[in-house]
Amino acid sequence: MPDKKSEKMTLLIIPHTGKGPVSLKVPTNTPHIILAALVVGALFLAVFFHSYNHMSSQVGELENLKEVARAQKAEINYLSNQALRLTKQVEEVQELSNQIREILGMEDEAETGDMDVVGLGGTEQLADRSGYRIGAMELESLHSTLTVKAEELQSLVGAAEEYQHQMDHTPSIWPTQGRITSPFGYRRNPFTRRIQFHYGIDIANSSGTPIVATAGGQVVEASYRSGWGRLIIIDHGYDYVTYYAHLRGYAVSVGDTVSKGEIIGYMGNSGSSTGTHLHYEVHYKGERVDPRDYMN
Repeated sequence: MPDKKSEKMTLLIIPHTGKGPVSLKVPTNTPHIILAALVVGALFLAVFFHSYNHMSSQVGELENLKEVARAQKAEINYLSNQALRLTKQVEEVQELSNQIREILGMEDEAETGDMDVVGLGGTEQLADRSGYRIGAMELESLHSTLTVKAEELQSLVGAAEEYQHQMDHTPSIWPTQGRITSPFGYRRNPFTRRIQFHYGIDIANSSGTPIVATAGGQVVEASYRSGWGRLIIIDHGYDYVTYYAHLRGYAVSVGDTVSKGEIIGYMGNSGSSTGTHLHYEVHYKGERVDPRDYMN
């Protein structure tokens, strides 16, 4: 009985060139081998294309993740920079707040211990080594601090407005142009020649020289008084009252509200006067004080 492994078959190849046919003897199991090789090759290609498609998909997802990471990094960097900028602004606001407190004569916050650099322990804690990270707690602390500072500044604005109003209603300028001919204090009375206390100052100039209010207030008197001549009295509030005597004429009436520097009358020689001048007095809490202390 012949061995199957030795069985062969003949393949006859007939060329179209006119040459004679060529016979080729191959083992009978060769077609099976070729078929198996084709099947294995097909499976290999299928596995290869599947793996390639899977890897391509993963590469695409990786690129997307990289793009998202870059966007998140940029956003975090932006937020950190904004937080740092806000922190510096809060520090500037704090400095301004302290300056306003100093002007108003209020206690500085640095002394009261209310301020801890935005409550964050310093700007350097807003970012890590790369400068891109900022925690939610720091942002919340920053927001809370800004809210507190906004409320505080609103309060300070009110105090500053009141302070400015008081300054506008406190005598602080010269009531007219001229030279001081008689200061506040003891002097010889020009009429009786006796030593008496002079409760104001006399400023001499030509007749008609404008007289101005040395602070904002309300005119409570504009009339002629014996000895004073034509007199204007202004109540400024805050316990200040000013007198302007020996005027030639008035530029205001009783009840008028005047501003600091506003013309209220004109220099003259009315009443008991030895020459054209203004007699000017400042009263504080009912006491006559030296006007020179209120003339910048």
